[in-house]
Amino acid sequence: MTECPKCGLVKTVKNGCHLGRQRHRCKDCGFQFTRATSKGRPASEKATAVLLYTLGLSLHSFVNTLKKISMKN
Repeated sequence: MTECPKCGLVKTVKNGCHLGRQRHRCKDCGFQFTRATSKGRPASEKATAVLLYTLGLSLHSFVNTLKKISMKN
């Protein structure tokens, strides 16, 4: 479950969508919020993928390259 950013409790319920994002409402304090953190990849990893793609690497090649890079970190 999602933690309320206002009171910190985990008593939240889904409460519709706003701009295509899931909204939540805290059962305790009534605060409504959307998820604040991104669920995607870091921007540096996205930039590396775009760079490798523009250099002409195949999808399979740059996925393997990204895996090797992420294993080093």
